[in-house]
Amino acid sequence: MRVTVQALEWRIFGSVGRENKHLESELQALSNEIQTRRRLPLIGAILPLLLTACSAIPGVDSPGQPGSPQLPIEPLEAQAPPGPVSAGPARGELAVGPALAKLAANAEALLLPEQTGYYMDVQYATLRKRFVDTDVTLAREGDQLRLVLPGSATFDSGSADVTERASLLLRDVAEVLAEYDRSLVVVEGHSDSVGAASFNQSLSEQRALAVAAMLQENGVVVERLVVVGYGPDRPVTDNDTERGRAQNRRVELLVRPVTGP
Repeated sequence: MRVTVQALEWRIFGSVGRENKHLESELQALSNEIQTRRRLPLIGAILPLLLTACSAIPGVDSPGQPGSPQLPIEPLEAQAPPGPVSAGPARGELAVGPALAKLAANAEALLLPEQTGYYMDVQYATLRKRFVDTDVTLAREGDQLRLVLPGSATFDSGSADVTERASLLLRDVAEVLAEYDRSLVVVEGHSDSVGAASFNQSLSEQRALAVAAMLQENGVVVERLVVVGYGPDRPVTDNDTERGRAQNRRVELLVRPVTGP
């Protein structure tokens, strides 16, 4: 792009000359130099002259020299730290005990023994209303709740991607679990026995992780989640029929209250 001599003169006199009258003679000499050469390949010759002129401005030094004005930089320790990296839930059956203990260390999260039964009753009733006409099975096991999400309604065959229909159900589940937050949620993945055991084990874990991620995205804090993949090891019925295998392919949510002494 071609820049005119007049434009350079305007920039020089406008930005420097008006505020620094004592540089007028130097800038005039610079202007005369420009007028004698007319073409902008002169930029290499002009810049040293301009820098020389600017170096005479009170309070302005060359970059990197003592006294040079610097843009204010907030000290590193005073800067806002980056947001926390979202961590995944704890994994494995052995993680259940430590996760419960960690939640129990927060006194505000504890349920007293005399509160637990009623608290879980209300949570059970709330969940039951949400899933009257759905494939979700809800059961009460003492002071624990168990929700069973059938694999056929939650995932496509061989996939760990939650279906759109199941996503809507899990949003409702998450809403209730987030409201009744004095509990640990163990997300258990199960498979049938068809195919390699290693594949079934991995698929059950990935499906449990996908459900846990959906709960986390919809308001259940990650500290309340533990993911366990059981593969084909805990069937609810035999694997001899397609119906039986379909029942065994499932994800279960075990809701355990966090109780104190």
